[in-house]
Amino acid sequence: MTLAAVNISQARSVAAATYHHDAILRICRQYTPPGVRLAGEIDHRAADPLSTALQEAIRLEGDITINMAELSFIDVSSTRMILNMARSIPRPRVMTLRCSPAVAPRFLYLGAADIPRVNVVTVHDQ
Repeated sequence: MTLAAVNISQARSVAAATYHHDAILRICRQYTPPGVRLAGEIDHRAADPLSTALQEAIRLEGDITINMAELSFIDVSSTRMILNMARSIPRPRVMTLRCSPAVAPRFLYLGAADIPRVNVVTVHDQ
């Protein structure tokens, strides 16, 4: 199957290029919308694959979506890594943080709302 066969008008995301996958966590590149998808639970032990995924997303052109709708836990170090990457994106790009209700408060508490061009959106697992 090729990605060209996917109907762009559908609201579903298309994911590929897995950076980390085990029983607890999956980190992969997301093509539609462009960015990174995290599912499960993430902590400091996944710092290297998370950093790699975020850096690759920033190297690509356009806005970035970090899809955490299926993430049930994120530690402070991973939250800070994502926020630091968000601060580094050049204008006029925007980073959207799609967070589960369990994760969104941590980003807001650590100041995501104060970072220009960062949008925190609370979504339910789809």
